[in-house]
Amino acid sequence: MPRCRTPIALCFLLTIATLFDELREFRGVALASQHDAPGPRPVYIGGFFHPFFTSLPVTVQTAIDHVNNLTGILDGYELRMRWNWTQGNPANALWILNDFVQRGPPVDMVWGPFYSKVAIVVNEVLPRYDVVQVVTASSSTLKDRARYPLTVQVANDEDLLNPARVSFVKHMGWRRVALVFEDNVYFRQNTANLAELLEKDNISILATEAVTDADRPDEQIENLKRHDARIIIAGFYLEAAAKFFCKIYKAKLFGAKYVWILPGWYPDGWWRDMPGVPCTNDEIATALDLYLGFDGDQAVSDVSLIHFNGLKPYPEQLDYLQRLHAMEDNPRHTYAYDCLFTIALALNGSIADLKQLTPPRGLDEFSYGDKDMAAVFLKNTLETNFVGLTGRVVIDKEGVRHSTVSVEQLQDGHPVLVGTHSDGEYVKIANASIVWKGSGKPVDGKTETPRPVRLSAPYQIAIFTAATLGVLLSLIFLALNFALRNQRAIKISSPPISSLIALGCLLLYSSVFVSGMNKVFLSDSTFTALCFVEVWLICVGMSLSFGSLLVKTYRIFAIFERAVARFKKIDLPDKKLISMVMLLVLMDCVIVILWVTLGQPMVKTINFEPQLSDTDSPESEIYILPVLRQCGSVHEIYFTGAIYGFKGIVLLFGLFLSWEIRNVNIKGLNDSKYIVLSVYVVAVTIVLAVPTLQVFVNNADMHFCIFGVAVVVANTAVLCLVFVPKFALCYTSRGIQLHISMMDSTNASVASTRAQSSLSSKERNRLADLTRTLREVKRLTKK
Repeated sequence: MPRCRTPIALCFLLTIATLFDELREFRGVALASQHDAPGPRPVYIGGFFHPFFTSLPVTVQTAIDHVNNLTGILDGYELRMRWNWTQGNPANALWILNDFVQRGPPVDMVWGPFYSKVAIVVNEVLPRYDVVQVVTASSSTLKDRARYPLTVQVANDEDLLNPARVSFVKHMGWRRVALVFEDNVYFRQNTANLAELLEKDNISILATEAVTDADRPDEQIENLKRHDARIIIAGFYLEAAAKFFCKIYKAKLFGAKYVWILPGWYPDGWWRDMPGVPCTNDEIATALDLYLGFDGDQAVSDVSLIHFNGLKPYPEQLDYLQRLHAMEDNPRHTYAYDCLFTIALALNGSIADLKQLTPPRGLDEFSYGDKDMAAVFLKNTLETNFVGLTGRVVIDKEGVRHSTVSVEQLQDGHPVLVGTHSDGEYVKIANASIVWKGSGKPVDGKTETPRPVRLSAPYQIAIFTAATLGVLLSLIFLALNFALRNQRAIKISSPPISSLIALGCLLLYSSVFVSGMNKVFLSDSTFTALCFVEVWLICVGMSLSFGSLLVKTYRIFAIFERAVARFKKIDLPDKKLISMVMLLVLMDCVIVILWVTLGQPMVKTINFEPQLSDTDSPESEIYILPVLRQCGSVHEIYFTGAIYGFKGIVLLFGLFLSWEIRNVNIKGLNDSKYIVLSVYVVAVTIVLAVPTLQVFVNNADMHFCIFGVAVVVANTAVLCLVFVPKFALCYTSRGIQLHISMMDSTNASVASTRAQSSLSSKERNRLADLTRTLREVKRLTKK
């Protein structure tokens, strides 16, 4: 027994195989021992076949016969093959390898294995015995020269097919795909490579599902449905694929909305009569209808072009190749044939090189562990260049064949060549086209085009027009108040404070324009800045307008509560009242500045229900996704609470003062009544508008209209109540000296000085005090 240089687990299997070797029947072709009889010297190769393709050994044996009959290839040698069935199981392949090693003549090279999951195991062991393998397996894992230094791939590598898949997806305009695969080394590595290529081309992977149990892929199928996967690239071996698509049929994951992309090396009608599949052939065919398959260039265009390093096949051989070329299941057989000729031409090219070794050797003198002969075999295999049934066969230095990729579609139960991929481009076949079940090419899912929510133009124009008129009104009243400030009718109502009211209303009107302007194309930073500008305008505008109303109300309250009722002197000049208003403004500014610096502002987006953009073509599934941008911050609740709390306290205080002076009338001026009405208007507007705005916070049009109407109505009412009576009094007085009287404000009987004689001494003293207070009020109103 040769020295075992395999990993421990594999050595164990080989050792067990040796112990039971006598009990195991080798079902391969009977082989004759080497002998000294005259004639061609036998050269042996090994074969690993899968029973699903029962006719492949016949094809390979026919290729061996062609080699032995052709003059110019292996002259003086007779090529023979030792082979057996792997059952698609790596363990069985190791049993066969053990038989090659322990019994019979050594094999110079190996054909197969056919399946990658077998090749990635057994081909890692074969180099321990210095045996070169020429395989049709296409796993990119086999490209690892450290693990597979003696493996040569005649079939197209998956790393060639994956770029073709990506290019096809891009050509179709799909940007979202899903991946599902049988969970084994081959498909796991292939899917990982494919995912990397897709991501590089900015193609989104909706889901990557690994099926560990082919009988129970329900969870993976549900995930595909949940992600609304439409373009699905799948990787399975035949048995697992048949079971999987039985489940796909039951899950209704097929039809006009779905595109399945599968390996292209499946044989024609591969799903029929598959054992262990609880679906009929027609049911699986329904689920598979119009699937797309990717494989390497599968056939030469004309068999007359075939030559083996310039050596043409004999006419009878050409007739067989023509029949093989026309077979329905020709891809597997053409690859098998070319794989054998790759081995034969490599051995033929090695004859001269072996004679240069020390000592010189013949092909029939190979023994396991002969590194020199293995190096010669590998060198000549990598130099292979001929035209076979699968087209030109050229192997690069990495042991991989590269060629054109074919794209086929299952139409009417048979694969139809619809395109090719070469040099990074997908090319349509002139006389064939891809067939779709629906009215057009399937889409990769719902296409949702974000569209920023804009205010309706009619609402915007209406509110802006009203706000513009409000601004003009504010400016007119502000100008008149300044121009007539020395008139007695205006002067007695504190023009500076009235100007603050007009200025505050002007800021509030301005906030309407900021709120309703088009912010669609603004950056997040600019959008956030405008949000805080709007907040500042509202807060400061309210503090100036409502704060001025408040201090006016407070002065009237102080006069009648303290000066009249309690006979106390008050000192509330305009400067002190203005400073109180400025204090409110300062509080607003502090809150807004802290919010900007500490609140971590951000832009929030709210996605609304998608709307079908083209009702005439619903199958396109193109939707408009309305997106509303709103300002927010991490600590928003604290700062909005501070603003609402502060404004609420001011509002309640204003309502209290207004209620207290509701019955006060100053004859000749009558200012208090309008101030009280202004406070009530502002309070009612705020109470109604603020909760309503919260209800319609996600309705841009309603939110803007409610806010704009509230500002315009409240501001206009305040301006008219504060300024119109003053200007009317100024007009009616026409420069006549005004006298103010609080006769109607008191319950004392002071209607005439002639009644004073009937008063008691105490009452006359009180009346004298009241008269002095009246003079003080007049003095204050002149300041």
